[in-house]
Amino acid sequence: MQAYLDDPTIEKKGRDIAKAKGKAGEGKAWLHEPDMCAGRAPEDISGVGDSRTNSIIGGNSRTIADTIMALPNDSKIEKFRYILKIT
Repeated sequence: MQAYLDDPTIEKKGRDIAKAKGKAGEGKAWLHEPDMCAGRAPEDISGVGDSRTNSIIGGNSRTIADTIMALPNDSKIEKFRYILKIT
């Protein structure tokens, strides 16, 4: 995650790969799984999903990453759940 946060070319590469695939469809977006920020895998596009949901998650990826990065180094995380509150 830290490498993604420090290197803007990773996000650009992911966006370029998604753009090269063409349009995902009306109201749809190409999904990176794991998320580009969390997984640092811009070439891993797993399919198509709702563009609004994808934008909300992507727009909050830095906050989510900061939350994860703030955990103690000896944390054993098996599952991570982040609750996004929209007000």
